Amino acid sequence: MQNNTTVTVNNLPILLECEELARLIAEAENSAENPALPNSAAGGNTDNQSERKIHANLLTIVDVGKAEHFAESHIRNARPVEYAAFVRSEGKTGGLLPTIETIQSLMQVIGASAQSHIVCYDRQGGSAASRLVWTLHAFGFNNCSLLNGGLEAWVGQGYPTAAGNAAAIETPAPIELLATRRNVVNSDELLAMISSDNHPALLDARSRAEYDGEDVRSARGGHIPQARWLEWTDALDARNYRKLLPDEALLEQVTKAGFKRDDTIVAYCQTHQRSSLSYVMLKHLGFENVLGLEGAWSAWGNREDTPVES
Repeated sequence: MQNNTTVTVNNLPILLECEELARLIAEAENSAENPALPNSAAGGNTDNQSERKIHANLLTIVDVGKAEHFAESHIRNARPVEYAAFVRSEGKTGGLLPTIETIQSLMQVIGASAQSHIVCYDRQGGSAASRLVWTLHAFGFNNCSLLNGGLEAWVGQGYPTAAGNAAAIETPAPIELLATRRNVVNSDELLAMISSDNHPALLDARSRAEYDGEDVRSARGGHIPQARWLEWTDALDARNYRKLLPDEALLEQVTKAGFKRDDTIVAYCQTHQRSSLSYVMLKHLGFENVLGLEGAWSAWGNREDTPVES
């Protein structure tokens, strides 16, 4: 790659492979110094120089997880974000969207601009990172991807990691975001939908015991009537670093469960963390009308006026 080449991050897929991220990082690190970068690189910290180049090329890598895990090992140049930083609770209901001010502040912390592409990863099968992707979509920021397999795949495929705390970066200007909520439905809205002629297809991504009402994690157990059970872990390949299964296998699962491409699909679990992976999986497969239930079962199962089956 020539040193005068800048990295193109436009139109990256919602599911990004480790090989592609490694290529983008290598291109960014080998690109010419961006004129907007401070001229303090000479004699400076090599990792910090590298991170400046990564951000100058509009690539933002986000490690979703605990700070201590980030300090132990992370993808070089990643920015740490705690899961709780972009999830809100009210009483017994968890998994609510944060305020727009919270997301704008988070975008500054990770150094993202309006032109950035954000690559999210975690250490738990992709559910936490997928929740961040879903959240960003809800605020109109669509330039984001889930790293397929997360840190487990990155390390398993032989790519390098770093340790220690994240280096300081320059804080960019705030991004103008809009809470479009185009991929979101709340319990009131869903209650109206299932009572109308526009009944959505419901995907319950929880365990079978939760679906059947044997494992009760809210005031009531069970599932939303007509919901189809498709546990989120069924999409993962345990023999391949918990990456998503090949597309053909995923489509077979989704079709067998009764979902069609022209369906409006509402995915839920207990707080819409696990089902966020289902959301990303369906979007990756080309399903367009996919929504996440805000608050998920912690909202639905703690109400007294919502229908429940077990």
